[in-house]
Amino acid sequence: MTDSRTCALCRGPIPAALRADAVHCSAKCRYRATYIRRREWMEAGRAALAAS
Repeated sequence: MTDSRTCALCRGPIPAALRADAVHCSAKCRYRATYIRRREWMEAGRAALAAS
């Protein structure tokens, strides 16, 4: 059973059994989103170092 919420990464439905504040449909999507944010943060840091 799902509600109308969708995953922030894959846009799939979030199961209703997950916590009310869940933004990802699975641990796989949550991990991928964390990896993407971490990579973007590292790239921004490298760009800042290169600019200085």
